[in-house]
Amino acid sequence: MGTVMADRIWRSFNRLHKTPEELAERFAARLMEQDLDGLDVRSKHRSIAAALSLVVHNADMLGSIQGVLSRSRVPVIGRLPDRSSLRRVRDLLLDTIEESAPDAFDDRLVDDWSRVVDAVCSAMFGDQPASARLVA
Repeated sequence: MGTVMADRIWRSFNRLHKTPEELAERFAARLMEQDLDGLDVRSKHRSIAAALSLVVHNADMLGSIQGVLSRSRVPVIGRLPDRSSLRRVRDLLLDTIEESAPDAFDDRLVDDWSRVVDAVCSAMFGDQPASARLVA
């Protein structure tokens, strides 16, 4: 993600009607409503908020940030049983972010946010350590 895209994400993130923790609490509540085995999100909203903030504030280094997440103290929430479950979680996080935005997302912003959400969800819910997925 280039600097222009990262700036777009950062400005969008700062205009959200919720703090990162409030956003993560809402996402965690919505996750608990889903029928997804292997997830324990009851008290993990702070970890989700930390991962989301870390990725947003370093979006210009998105290619490297997954490795940072895998080596950080941001705990993995759980491993999902299949790719369709991971896709559901990604869609749910993106929907939660969009709902908190004061203005509708255009296609470009949806694409930018999708890349951020992919990084967060892959690190926290993926089926392998994030550092193993980095491409040189």
